[in-house]
Amino acid sequence: MEIRQPRLERAEEAVQAIIAAATAELLEHGVDSVTHRRVAERANVALRSTTYYFKSVKALRREALKVSFALAKKGRDALLADLSNKTKADLLELFIYLTYGTVEFELNQLSVTQQNVSMASADPDYMDVMQQLQIDVEGAVEQLFAHFNFDFPADRAIVLLDGRIFEYVLSGGKTDIKERLRVDLGL
Repeated sequence: MEIRQPRLERAEEAVQAIIAAATAELLEHGVDSVTHRRVAERANVALRSTTYYFKSVKALRREALKVSFALAKKGRDALLADLSNKTKADLLELFIYLTYGTVEFELNQLSVTQQNVSMASADPDYMDVMQQLQIDVEGAVEQLFAHFNFDFPADRAIVLLDGRIFEYVLSGGKTDIKERLRVDLGL
């Protein structure tokens, strides 16, 4: 086991602070920035606490990925629960939100997101976490498309979006993702 379980309430608070700091670091700066030292500084705990509860950096990163994906799932679930006031004209933006958690394309944040997904996907230690993310996102997109009677495979739509975002990042933010996706999806 790479994560030790805390025995006291104070220890539980320290673990939660470490996980919150690791998650914030991951979301702001990417997977590579999640190190024991940076997380300890951010959580305002002793370095030995991060290494005691999380034996490896991979265990710390894995927990941060799980928490960030769980937060994103809550957002997706909330959006899907309230589609009654949405129209098919909202479909593209809802699709983007369900897949990436934002409709506004900020180059730095998209770069961090792409880096997180690419790095985690390439590492077998994170495979199960990444597979669950893929299942969750595809399921949410399928629900969205079904709600609007939009006949397009969710997995293919996600691949198209990923490609357009990758293109956007590589071009330094000079491509119009939404317009290109509108054409790709036939909207």
